[in-house]
Amino acid sequence: MWSHFSSPARRVLDALTDVPAQVMTDLGETLVQNNLARAVFGRNTGGGPEATFIYHWFREPTARAGYPVEDHAAESRALVADLRAAVTRRDDAPSRLLVTRLLAESPEFAALWKLHDVAVLRRREKRIRHPEVGLLEFECQFLVDEDRSHILALFSPLPGTATTERLTLLALAQAHDPLGSTTR
Repeated sequence: MWSHFSSPARRVLDALTDVPAQVMTDLGETLVQNNLARAVFGRNTGGGPEATFIYHWFREPTARAGYPVEDHAAESRALVADLRAAVTRRDDAPSRLLVTRLLAESPEFAALWKLHDVAVLRRREKRIRHPEVGLLEFECQFLVDEDRSHILALFSPLPGTATTERLTLLALAQAHDPLGSTTR
């Protein structure tokens, strides 16, 4: 799938070493990550409904462990609203399968889906509790390719926070562990 992503965006991702960045589908499947994204989020690539962030969020309690509890409700609503926008635009078997599974397996998702909120996430703030360096606060920018099937997600440190210094520590740890086995 990565080979189908535009060459300019691929070069941008490869050149980013001081901010976490990853390429995702519009359904939230992570296709490729830079080293710093792997250090922050763990290795999250794969395919199918189980590989999407939203599936993990609503089906696996450990998926929320890296987020402050007070952010969970807003994160849930934002994820569902963004998924509704993607499903409406795509109207294909993979998107319908993801929604069908989540409706059947998550009462929280089902309740939020009934609200019919639609929003396309392109910029937002996100807080992550990393087990090794503590709270990371990001301004997230989501850049979309022409056919809107791939998203380059950039996680820039929020000014005035300790995130830049903490990312430096993670980058140093990555340099000593080139396989990126940082736990998450």
